[in-house]
Amino acid sequence: MSPLKCVLIWLGSVFLFTMTFTTLFSLCSEQWFYSKISAHTEFIQENIWDNIYMSILFGGSALVDIFLIFVIAKFFAYRKQAAR
Repeated sequence: MSPLKCVLIWLGSVFLFTMTFTTLFSLCSEQWFYSKISAHTEFIQENIWDNIYMSILFGGSALVDIFLIFVIAKFFAYRKQAAR
């Protein structure tokens, strides 16, 4: 694999992660998460809550990216096999 192809794959994955994270951040209400988590605990300090919320968003973005990359790879493998 050429270095340019490696760089393009890396840039594509960074772009996908950034778009997924931005989408989750804009669609997932922080108040909804807080109400679900604080229902089982007492008061959560602000700095701890920020760490929890960002960890949830990063983890969710990573899981969505893993799924999307898997689906895209399967699609290209199927298309390549069908072309034979």
